[in-house]
Amino acid sequence: MFINTLHAEWTKLRTTKAFWWTTGLIFVIITLSTLIMSLNAQEAVLGVSPLQASTLGAAIIFLGVPIMMIQGIMVVTTEYSHKTQTITYLANPHRWSVAVAKLVLYGAIAALIAFFGLVYIFVLADSTTNASAAEAFRPFSDDNAKRMLWTYPLEAFGIVLFGQALGLLLRQTSGAVALALIWYLALENAIMFLPRVGEKIVDYLPITALNRWLNNSVPDTVPWDSPGISALIFFVWAIVLWIIGVILLEKRDA
Repeated sequence: MFINTLHAEWTKLRTTKAFWWTTGLIFVIITLSTLIMSLNAQEAVLGVSPLQASTLGAAIIFLGVPIMMIQGIMVVTTEYSHKTQTITYLANPHRWSVAVAKLVLYGAIAALIAFFGLVYIFVLADSTTNASAAEAFRPFSDDNAKRMLWTYPLEAFGIVLFGQALGLLLRQTSGAVALALIWYLALENAIMFLPRVGEKIVDYLPITALNRWLNNSVPDTVPWDSPGISALIFFVWAIVLWIIGVILLEKRDA
């Protein structure tokens, strides 16, 4: 039954034009960003390339991931926009399995986009920059770059989980997308400036924790010494919100 549900969700997704052009848009963005940096790179200095994996990967984090989050939300909410969700739940009355299929399907696609996107920009940068910078740029043997190759796909899956949780809670595309983007780009930065409590609670908020894990950093203000705890904080937030969303999905009218 679940395989059939997954196949049905894939059929809906691959026949949606927005899925293809948004995916294409991600690769257009990271291509242009990479070429700007690689074609304008200076010569390597003391064996250090001006091209750094984290700088190249920033285009995926700041521009690609929000697009994946929006697409992940739309996988959930588009049916409500077109009022076709009743047909889906009549075909499969186990609503939770539909939610799982949507998460597994687009979460896996987002993870693949992040992984192959990183590999692509590393190769593109290496092949389009000057010889000196290219010689010193070794992303596939650099520990930080190799870490990015598994943390970025995991982040992409996690951000789809987070976005679909908001989609399940709100059941409305524009509202869920607006909340997700505000939360991802600005909300927690604003909370940090709240008097007395802001600096105390920001370490336990999901996007701040996610960014610190990606940057492999642990601030002095937290009682733990491993960036993995920050990843745990983010995924606890995302999983709890998603579970609440699924509970409401089961209880609400289709």
